[in-house]
Amino acid sequence: MDGEGAETTQRAQRARQPRTVRVGVIHNGIHADDAFNDRLPEVTLLRSVRSFPTSLLRYDAIIVLTHTDQGMLQHLKKPLTRYVQLGGVLVLLGATTQGRRWLPFCEWEQEFTQSISFDTESPDGGLIFRGITDPSYLKYHSKYVGHGSIRIHVARDDTRLAWDDKDRVVMFVRHLPGRGTLLVTTLDPDYHTSIPVPGPAEEPVETTHRKAAHLLDNIVDWAIWTARSAPMHRRRHLLGWLVPVGVAVAMALFYSLPLTVFLYLTLTSARAEFSAAGRVIAAIAFLGSLASIYSLFLNFVAKKGE
Repeated sequence: MDGEGAETTQRAQRARQPRTVRVGVIHNGIHADDAFNDRLPEVTLLRSVRSFPTSLLRYDAIIVLTHTDQGMLQHLKKPLTRYVQLGGVLVLLGATTQGRRWLPFCEWEQEFTQSISFDTESPDGGLIFRGITDPSYLKYHSKYVGHGSIRIHVARDDTRLAWDDKDRVVMFVRHLPGRGTLLVTTLDPDYHTSIPVPGPAEEPVETTHRKAAHLLDNIVDWAIWTARSAPMHRRRHLLGWLVPVGVAVAMALFYSLPLTVFLYLTLTSARAEFSAAGRVIAAIAFLGSLASIYSLFLNFVAKKGE
């Protein structure tokens, strides 16, 4: 085979290889570490989303866990919605909105669901419920299944994947045409992979953990599979890097402005034109600038060390 033919073959092989997918999980405490410990570094735990929400755009799939701070999620509602509109895959587990209406594209209804049926015929349902045939397999509590239900706003783009005997939605997926994908469920398999909560019929907690981990793994695998065919990933990744860098540079310039003014007044001939009072004011501004920069640095170090 000549050089040109070999190069063509290599390009064809690279084209057939699935691209690497980056999965980000918004960190919400110790159970996030326990739930995804076996999938690191394939899955990245995101600890500084509150400060840099546009960093979400660097990832192909984002997972929001049960019991995540809803005040923060309300702050992130627009970035999460924009993330899906830019082609990302967003997964919301154990979705509730107790006092904070943060859910994009849908609303939460509080009454717990006590039964469940699920779809294994659609491509999405077949992957998410792979190896699951018994509805009781999805029941992690003695008296109920889902933490409420979901009311969908625009049904034409949605596929119900799980529901109860009153036809209330427990899980649905929305594929936005030419954009991203949203999966929402009131099931909380992430929480029950490690937390010792009494399961149905007083089953051993190890059994509940195994069942929950099975569904969680299926959901993560589905998210990766879906993200591989998602559009606009290069543009989204680029924005995810450029915007946080731009924000950080702007903040640095803002906080360093008094420092720049003080140095100008101190080290140039302009100091002769200012009175002693003016130089005192500049010194105070200088100290304030240092304090602000120091505070910003401590806040950044604290978030990196969480």
